[in-house]
Amino acid sequence: MFNRITTGFLLSILSGLLFFIGWPTNGLFPLLFIGLTPLLFAFHYLSNSDIKRKGIMWFSFLFIAHASWIGLSSRWFYDSSPKSYFVGVLFESIAYSALLCPMLFINKRLGRKWSLIYFLAGHMTIELVNQYWVLSTPFFSLGSGLGMFPKIIQSYEIIGIEGGSFFILTANLGCYLALEKILSKQKPGNSLALISLGISPFVLSIFMSFNPDNKKTTIAALHTFQDTYNHRTHFNPEEIVNKLCEKSKLNSFSKTELLAWPETIISNVGWMNNLSGENSYKSMLLKLKNTNELSVCFGGFGFSLDPEGQNNPYSRLEKARNFYYRTHNVAVTINKDGLYSLRGKEIFVPFQERIPFLETLPVMEEFADVVGTNTMVSSYENSRTVHKTMLGKKFVPVLCYESIFPLKMAEFASESDFLVVLANEFWNKNLNGSEQYLCSNVAMAIQSRTAILRSSNSGISAIIDQDGKVLVRKKGRNAGIIQASISKKQDFTFYELIAGVFYKISLIVYLGLLVIAIFRSAIKTKST
Repeated sequence: MFNRITTGFLLSILSGLLFFIGWPTNGLFPLLFIGLTPLLFAFHYLSNSDIKRKGIMWFSFLFIAHASWIGLSSRWFYDSSPKSYFVGVLFESIAYSALLCPMLFINKRLGRKWSLIYFLAGHMTIELVNQYWVLSTPFFSLGSGLGMFPKIIQSYEIIGIEGGSFFILTANLGCYLALEKILSKQKPGNSLALISLGISPFVLSIFMSFNPDNKKTTIAALHTFQDTYNHRTHFNPEEIVNKLCEKSKLNSFSKTELLAWPETIISNVGWMNNLSGENSYKSMLLKLKNTNELSVCFGGFGFSLDPEGQNNPYSRLEKARNFYYRTHNVAVTINKDGLYSLRGKEIFVPFQERIPFLETLPVMEEFADVVGTNTMVSSYENSRTVHKTMLGKKFVPVLCYESIFPLKMAEFASESDFLVVLANEFWNKNLNGSEQYLCSNVAMAIQSRTAILRSSNSGISAIIDQDGKVLVRKKGRNAGIIQASISKKQDFTFYELIAGVFYKISLIVYLGLLVIAIFRSAIKTKST
């Protein structure tokens, strides 16, 4: 029994290591197609043993496999915030293990075949949950793990990142079944068909091509390396605006339609209900007067009065004037005509930008760790999702963390000619995390055939075309302007028409098998 338990733990660790080595930026992506095989063998040994408390053991195997994978892959985060790193790995791995733990019950009541189907559906359900549950993240959606190699994921315009995850999981099941038969000296048989199905979209991608519109739009981004909060410039925001305009050399953009600056690069945009009266707006407008048809999209912190006052744990008290206010992480687009649009961030980094469930569970504040800023932000109700350039090109300014949510990015892309990602990664001490963000954005660009302009403070700024090719980039301390011409989005991709279908079907299968197993168990108990 001891040997079986030890073997199970070792196989779980091996599974996590395979996923880690296959994950960006290590780049050995074929390992993603076999990474679950050791974990499934651990399940096989456990389910066929006489070990007591199998449920606890299976939960432990799942936890170790997942924690090993995401813990090693996100070790860059530990360099910046050890506390948030451990909290994130813990919550994410507990959720993963809890959702897949009933596999033992399914195996007992419905048989091995249905338990493997449940395993696949459970993985997809976890990816779906991670896009909506605030204590987890979709950063580790399997389909986005191939973003380093855009040539093999061109099929994402049909199946999307979620489809990529589904087919990678299918290949994993096929590899497990094939290896199991080979070890028992049988022919692989139908398991080879599963492997072929799993890798088919990625093989077909090699032969796919995309013909963009010949009409080009020139866009640019300023890559910076600076602390976004300074006491002097916070209370004199026009100084930072002037400095950024000088770095951008606005008058040199004769044919550029949009210039992007990073997220929260201006720490005090002003009051949201009267932006046109704020110094940041006036200074920006003055600098734009001598440009041609340039629009500038930039990120900053804005403020609004909070009518809930002290009843809202996310509000802050201005002691000198005795009122409560809220802080918003916003994107502002402005042109020389004085027209502007505002969009507030909708999805916040848990325990850094916003502490989850603070209204009902004040104890959650104990898990918080300050990264980048000590400002706790709130949603801004009067947001305008779609912004426009002076020449009428439509885009959605996506604020940093939002850009790793596949379903949300597909929704944004369906309304845009191209996407703009504003990021602040000054707090990040290891650029490996920024590289992973970029790989994820590459996959997003392909699934919607939408070019992405990315402006980052200290991370990676880049322009990605509709094929997922990174046209130009700057990173780290290498501040400056990047510029390229891109084609605007032509039409909806097939994936955008079916977005979420793989997740929805998987959720139905996951819940359906669980209900059937419970029903059978109840009938058997009643009969007994």
